[in-house]
Amino acid sequence: MPLNKLFVGVITAVMLMSPVAGAAGAVGPAPQAIDDPPTTGQPVEQSGDFINVTQSVDVWNSAPFTLRVDRSQNNAIATAVENMDTGARLDNLPPGVNADLGINRLVVHENAATIDLGFDPGDNLDNEQVHLISARIESTDTQVPSTTNIDTLRQFIRDNADSDDVTFDNVSSQQVTNGGADFTINNAEPGSYLYMAVVTNSGQGLNVDNNGDITVPGNVSVVGVDSAIVQETASTLSVQRASETYAAGDSVTFDVNANLGSSDIEHAVAIWNESQVASEDLTLVAPSDIDADTTPDEFEIEHSIDEVNGVQRTKDDVSAFGRTLTSNKRSGVYALPDVITFLANEGEFSEPQTDSVGDSRINASVTSKQAGSDTTLTVDTLENFAPGEYVAVHVAMVEGDPTRMSSNRVDFEVIDGISSGSNSVDDGRTNVQLTGDGNVRNVSVRLPSDSGVKNVSVTESSSPTGGAPIPNNSVATYLDISGDSSVSEDTEVTVTISQSRLDEVGIATENAVLLHYVDGAWKQLDTDATPTNGDVRLTATSSGLSPFAVAESSTTDEEDDDSSGG
Repeated sequence: MPLNKLFVGVITAVMLMSPVAGAAGAVGPAPQAIDDPPTTGQPVEQSGDFINVTQSVDVWNSAPFTLRVDRSQNNAIATAVENMDTGARLDNLPPGVNADLGINRLVVHENAATIDLGFDPGDNLDNEQVHLISARIESTDTQVPSTTNIDTLRQFIRDNADSDDVTFDNVSSQQVTNGGADFTINNAEPGSYLYMAVVTNSGQGLNVDNNGDITVPGNVSVVGVDSAIVQETASTLSVQRASETYAAGDSVTFDVNANLGSSDIEHAVAIWNESQVASEDLTLVAPSDIDADTTPDEFEIEHSIDEVNGVQRTKDDVSAFGRTLTSNKRSGVYALPDVITFLANEGEFSEPQTDSVGDSRINASVTSKQAGSDTTLTVDTLENFAPGEYVAVHVAMVEGDPTRMSSNRVDFEVIDGISSGSNSVDDGRTNVQLTGDGNVRNVSVRLPSDSGVKNVSVTESSSPTGGAPIPNNSVATYLDISGDSSVSEDTEVTVTISQSRLDEVGIATENAVLLHYVDGAWKQLDTDATPTNGDVRLTATSSGLSPFAVAESSTTDEEDDDSSGG
């Protein structure tokens, strides 16, 4: 799968249609029919249907489900995200074959990884000798064929047998025993790979020469297919806000570095609620008859997600790792078929049919652009984004070269913000005015002289931020106060809150204090409370920034670590 497939995979993990990229097919102009007329192959004895792709190569209809790359966390995985529960429905599957798309987890492997593959043909092929063939794609001009689009597989075999952009390798062969066989690839080089499990039907089968070119002097059947991506190195990815907390509606800015030693880089950052996506279902429904003329729009995608809520932004007509995405921005709530249409039409992707069988709404956004190695990308959230833990995934590639790619992920929190604001720091001081429907007017911060903080952001929230529990104290409001770099030294914080809010929750002015969540516990700070023009100004010194609360003083100076309140 070339890196454009990873890019689509990242987007479609966000847009919740990974099988469109990973299984429903490579797209674009339909390839020319092969010159040789189709002939009926002579496959080894097994059940199921076979589809002829060349005079000497047939594909088993179970091939998309039998060969699987090990995508577990323990197998040299560089970047991984949990995907939906994905499956497929296909007529005429032979006994024992599990119609699993194998993409419940989307992964990128480390450079020089050991990649394990398992071959499970069900109740078929016992005692047969199976060859593992790898095809390493070295240019985005070459598309890895879809496992269910026979036409693209035929074109791939026909056009790339001796291509300079594809290197084949006859990795090893194993005998199928007790319903399966295992393969191992050592020291995998960076690149995008197609793996094929192949059995010989007649003649000499296939040959791979020292140049990585493949010939098929005999007759063979492809009985398993899967793909993998191996990156050159890890990219650097971080959110600009040290607390890694943002209010719904904020724009999240990421500092990224591809670490690829080039100034011509394609970048993409996508954000979504990973755990929510992982709880959804998606099924790829194949047409009743798959043959060399089958196209992606003949497949149907059944999904439990009815709507995607977010912003999709592409800039500078960036080539999305092999496919051109026109400059575009779209935001708001729209149905999943509309997302697929957005990518299918503006992004030149073929469009499968979709059928919503649920009513879930997923929050997800993506931004892509072409830039230097070290840059920033801003991804928008919307005010109706549900609070919770979100994942951000960065993928980068030197333009046109899938052997030169990097990736990384970072988690951050989206909170239900009441009001927010930010301001630059001048001589260690800043005063942040909050706008919105909150109860805090402004927050002043005096930082250590050597803090290095250039900007401070403040968000008022109705619930604790940063993973903090609810304290035992009576609370008027919560605050996330964050710099663009972390601070752990003494910092003076002044919060101006409305007197009416303190009265509403029954906190007397003289009992109002600031709480700071640090080292896994709420700390009650020594607070000076001063009434002023209908407000109360609370000043205290904390050991750094991040989660705060305006609360009623307790009889103890420190809350328990497992404080959960009531």
